[in-house]
Amino acid sequence: MKKIFVIFGLLLMFAPSWAQEKGESRLAIGLGMGTKAAICETSADKVFGTGLSVIGDYFIRDKLALGSSYTFFLKSTIGDLANGQISYEANTLNIVGKYYFIIKKVNLYALGGVAFASEKSVLSSALTEDKEFKDNFFGVVLGAGAEFNLGDKLFIFTQSSYNMPLEQLIMQAGLGFKF
Repeated sequence: MKKIFVIFGLLLMFAPSWAQEKGESRLAIGLGMGTKAAICETSADKVFGTGLSVIGDYFIRDKLALGSSYTFFLKSTIGDLANGQISYEANTLNIVGKYYFIIKKVNLYALGGVAFASEKSVLSSALTEDKEFKDNFFGVVLGAGAEFNLGDKLFIFTQSSYNMPLEQLIMQAGLGFKF
């Protein structure tokens, strides 16, 4: 199921540039920090986790863009194989619309769309067979962000969004290219 979400997201990221020649396309890569994206030994709850994000946008109007983003949160593990080990990983695929408020070299935007999320936990032990638990979610994502132009083709961005399927706040920052 996760592979289907990744392929679907990549197609949506690049399909608009195949379908239309006018409009600006953007591709950005960044780091993400998300609540409920990792586990730790001192808490039974999920905690902040770090991930990698790929974001693609295509402007269909001057201030309106369609896009998608995929964030893969790095696996977190607690325990050891001798006594039992638990690993956890999550990822999200968002398909969004963005409305831009352009102020000179800073572009502020609001975003909203649909979110697909999945999480996987694995319980491992040297004495027993691994047990894997997977779950997929579908819901809404809402957020806002800012882009700071570094020239005609380069920008840095920061974005915060709330992913309702995982009840997760995701903060991202990175570097983007316009083409």
